[in-house]
Amino acid sequence: MRRSILIALLAMPSTLSACTTREPAKAEPADAVRPEPARAQRVQLELARVPDSLAQPVIAALGLDAIGLIAARHRIDPDWHIYWRNPGDAGLPTRLTSTPGEGSSVVLGPTILPAPKRFEASFGWADEAILFVPILAGEGGLTIRSTWVACQSEACVSGQNEATLASSAPVEPVEPVEDVVLEAMLDRIPRPLGDRLVAHAWTRTDERVTLELTFAADARAVELLPDASDPALFFADARFDPEQHTLSIDWRVGSPGHPLPASQGVLAWTDASTTRYFELSLPWPE
Repeated sequence: MRRSILIALLAMPSTLSACTTREPAKAEPADAVRPEPARAQRVQLELARVPDSLAQPVIAALGLDAIGLIAARHRIDPDWHIYWRNPGDAGLPTRLTSTPGEGSSVVLGPTILPAPKRFEASFGWADEAILFVPILAGEGGLTIRSTWVACQSEACVSGQNEATLASSAPVEPVEPVEDVVLEAMLDRIPRPLGDRLVAHAWTRTDERVTLELTFAADARAVELLPDASDPALFFADARFDPEQHTLSIDWRVGSPGHPLPASQGVLAWTDASTTRYFELSLPWPE
């Protein structure tokens, strides 16, 4: 099975991000996934501290106890993509692990992932993906390793990159340089849903769990980018009613006794002119 091959290639602990699980993928040829030779990596990694003028509004919106953000920029070959925390039917989540430099006092928090794009039955990023690591305290150099699976229409490869940041100290250029990709990725970081959620209700049968959400009236369209929850629950469907401003989400009940993910997923919320992203994290029913 393709998933089994990927897990064998890439299963490793991560201190900066958590792996979710999903419904087993369809069988693939044994040679469909292979380690990527270093000289032909499909993904390149660069590190930089996010300018505080961009980082601090995000830190405040998320309620983080952080002093800054590091941007781990993945430059991805054309026609290839890497994967979000729920990769869907292929791939594995992109993971970051860190090592402080000699004499460094820097302390980092869990990886912050921008909302992904949908690639048929999978979720991830193409072209450029920037993952963010909060700086909780201290200063100094550090090395970050990214472990990923990259796929295109006919093949998948696994790989790792390392990049070093000489100092995590703030750097604010005298002449600000516009970075459209960085700003777009910061905008895709899911914020708390807050009072946009007016009401919610759970219903459950032996075979299905349903969550109905009622939103504020400015919601024109709401799409769920679901967290995987195999083998406890399998995401089944989500239906938005623009007249009632409601989103109904169905899961199929799996095997009892398995832990559920921390959230239900990310909501892509479109109002009159803008799509924004919000974390949907409600207590699961008993």
